[in-house]
Amino acid sequence: MQLELLAPAKNKNIGIAAIDCGADALYIAGPSFGAREAAGNSMDDIADVAAYARKFGAKVYMTVNTILYDSELEEARRIIRQAWQAGCDALIVQDLGILEMDIPPITLHASTQTDIRTVEKAKWLESLGFKRLILARELSLEQIREISSSVDCEVETFIHGALCVSYSGQCYMSCNLTGRSANRGACVQACRSKYDLLDEDGNVIVKDSPLLSLKDMMAGRRIQDLAYAGVSSFKIEGRLKNEIYVRNVVRYYSNLLDSFIERNPGYSRASSGRVRGGFEPDIEKTFNRGYTDFFLSGRRGSWKSGDVANSKGEHIGEIVGSRQVSGYETELSFVPVAEGKGLLDAGDGVYLIFPDGRSVGAKVNGFRLVNQAESLAFGSGNGFGGRSAIRFGRDRGGGFDSGAAGNSGVKTGKPGRTDRSGAGNAASGRDIRQNVHAVRLNGVFDVPKGSLIYRNYSIKFEKYVLSDSPRRLVDVSVTVSQSGGDYVFEAVSQANTGAGGSAESAFCQDGCCGQGIQASGSIRASVRASSAGYSYIKAENPDKALETIVRQLKKTASVYDFKDVAVDVADIPFMPVSVINEIRRMLAENLDKVRAGTNGRGIVSGDDKEGTSWLGRCGIVPERNPGMYNGYRSNVSNRLAAALYESIGAKVDEPAYEISKKEGAELMRTKYCIRYEFGACLKNGKGGLGGYKGPLFLRNNGRLFRLGFDCGMCEMTVMERD
Repeated sequence: MQLELLAPAKNKNIGIAAIDCGADALYIAGPSFGAREAAGNSMDDIADVAAYARKFGAKVYMTVNTILYDSELEEARRIIRQAWQAGCDALIVQDLGILEMDIPPITLHASTQTDIRTVEKAKWLESLGFKRLILARELSLEQIREISSSVDCEVETFIHGALCVSYSGQCYMSCNLTGRSANRGACVQACRSKYDLLDEDGNVIVKDSPLLSLKDMMAGRRIQDLAYAGVSSFKIEGRLKNEIYVRNVVRYYSNLLDSFIERNPGYSRASSGRVRGGFEPDIEKTFNRGYTDFFLSGRRGSWKSGDVANSKGEHIGEIVGSRQVSGYETELSFVPVAEGKGLLDAGDGVYLIFPDGRSVGAKVNGFRLVNQAESLAFGSGNGFGGRSAIRFGRDRGGGFDSGAAGNSGVKTGKPGRTDRSGAGNAASGRDIRQNVHAVRLNGVFDVPKGSLIYRNYSIKFEKYVLSDSPRRLVDVSVTVSQSGGDYVFEAVSQANTGAGGSAESAFCQDGCCGQGIQASGSIRASVRASSAGYSYIKAENPDKALETIVRQLKKTASVYDFKDVAVDVADIPFMPVSVINEIRRMLAENLDKVRAGTNGRGIVSGDDKEGTSWLGRCGIVPERNPGMYNGYRSNVSNRLAAALYESIGAKVDEPAYEISKKEGAELMRTKYCIRYEFGACLKNGKGGLGGYKGPLFLRNNGRLFRLGFDCGMCEMTVMERD
């Protein structure tokens, strides 16, 4: 079974970086309809990314996953046809009206916004011709296993990144508040706002807290469980994230997948090429609101992101003292949470969370290690005591050298693997909590003892990830033979050179939904030596000539590592090094050309089968299943989507919320429950929220929302107050 690591790409450069770091596929938006307004790309850039991905047999999926209005159908159709011609391997779609469009037979993936939570929904979408289902994030491993075993198409799940609190495709909060629709790619992220929690009499139970903000997902420890449950594509969220985030997270999960495959020979990577060298990933040093594996275990946990909705980063210590040292700087002392933690550099970003839940972010101006005994000898209480107790940088005379911040006399190697702790810990052998780290922050803060300090930006790690890039290379073997008096160099690259091995997938030329057909397990290209423009003579020293041929061929060119060379000729020729190098370059060039054509796709002209829907091209007639229509929750916003539902016997009597703003609609339905989070579950609560059992409400900027608790489904709803 092939396993795919699917990475987000905000733009072309990030997409290429993700491929280099080990992604087997990318998802990226085109110019419009990509569900992220700030992440659109030109079709030329899409084509460039697809061409680069194909060097490694990697895939590119374009997102067309907003709901569409009638006035947008023609523009969407045009972009989809361009995506096909640009070499995209599939579209990720939400609006089922696309199935009724006159578009090429490109593969379609059902977006997570189609709200796939049940076997029935999964089987219905498969019957419509979808080749992959992107499941809701809220499912347990058992639910994922049940769905994957009930369908023949591929199953994709999210394994990392931000979590929407509402079931995707079923959130209308942003549209209700501002008119900006999440289903149209314009979500204002109301779930990250702060709310008051009120009882029915208006009494405040919880004040000014991001009550709907969830931690980020991290399912690295669940790779094996998910693979065994039938998942073939592991998706990283983050089409608005920067290149460093994508590099770091992709490398982290690529390593995990490789490790799993080494232990499980029945699995292989879905693309070719091995990632070599470069930075070591550190998942704690990238944007996160705290981590959870959500509901995969089938059990609830603490999912709220705490008292903050933005990135906290890695927890590094607890504050033991603070003081203002100037009109613009504050000094803090803190004890690290573990050996090697809490080592900061000038330019880092930190996040402070106070015992009362308040929080503040700041930039680091300087850092040093301080012995606790030394610190305590100079003062007590909430301050550091005497100013001479704290020295920053290398200025031993009491001045401040921000350029030397973080340099404690110990040279460091790669970020995340430093050993600056030795300056304050190793010499004495004392417990780490007998050491105090000191940091100077840009800004004036009153930071109480017991506050927690996190690093949410590491300037050294960011530079390290960008400057120490890995290289992805495809292994190639070369055979040299004779034919008709000429020398023939044949290069063979495996379609998948990762653990397990597999064949690449190629697209049919004549439709059938773009369904993959298995190509040969290798990619071949050849060069005749005569094409290099040199007349060959028999070598006077065959052994030396053979050694030169093998040595010069066993190098890299383009993305290929020419590892094995076999020479099977009667007479070893004398070949100048420049000629051999040129042959190696030509082999790489020809391999690129062959790989670029492995999809076997024909270009669909503007008038090809005009008027034929995607369903018609694929020979699909939807079966009657009116139960799949769910009123406004089906997000029907155009005549084509309405026609599809009517073809299965449904009465389409409620348009999408974006069109009607139906009164009494559920603005959110969530697996997350505020009552459970605060220990006040109506089924098994232990008195949280003061034991209050009556109706609860959220308040934001004067707007009130009523919370509902569907204990039978173990779900919470958010609605406008009646």
